[in-house]
Amino acid sequence: MQPSTPGKWRRNPKVLVCLALGCLVTLSSCSLVHPGNVATKESVPQKSASAGLPPGVHIVDAAAVEQESQRMVATLGRGGHESIVASDEGYYLDVLQGRLQQAVGGRVDIRRDGQTISLEILGRMTTDTSGARLDPVTEDILTQFGRVLVEYHATVVTVQVLAASATDAEPSSAAPIVVRRLVQEGAASMHLLLVAPGPARADKPKSASSTDIRIAFKIQPIPRTQRQ
Repeated sequence: MQPSTPGKWRRNPKVLVCLALGCLVTLSSCSLVHPGNVATKESVPQKSASAGLPPGVHIVDAAAVEQESQRMVATLGRGGHESIVASDEGYYLDVLQGRLQQAVGGRVDIRRDGQTISLEILGRMTTDTSGARLDPVTEDILTQFGRVLVEYHATVVTVQVLAASATDAEPSSAAPIVVRRLVQEGAASMHLLLVAPGPARADKPKSASSTDIRIAFKIQPIPRTQRQ
């Protein structure tokens, strides 16, 4: 029996049909794998809350705030220049509280609770087709507060923006505005911890609308710890 030659393969229609079907099956199998079934970096969803935030700002869900703030305090405490001697924490907060009273006292609720200082600002956010913005009074308070944080940088500051009324939607667009204002005044972004806001409204307002907001801050000192 003589071996087949290329000419005989070409003259045999059954062979040509089989080859064509084999190619179609191979191509179909490849198309099932690429690109839809291959995970890429672009397909991994990112937290929308981080949009518009300055680089370095930490963001965390409300349930993990305490754990994350303690982690930040411990990490920054090993940096040396961004921390204070542990025995000076009380005095440091005393002076910081007095400085805050000078800068924003009378317009902001300032409270001392042990080794933390809490501030609460009641403001207003206006939203229209051009975006969201804060009222001038709130902007000025944030400006003064940011400047104080530059002086007293050995702190971790937790930021949370909420609607003043439980019936209003959470003002997610206000959170980046607040944090950006602090950083613009010189506050260290690596020392800021933002509580992730809830989802924004699905419908964008066609005309201007206003929402009363509550901006809560919690300030913790950074005691110096020994490097490991």
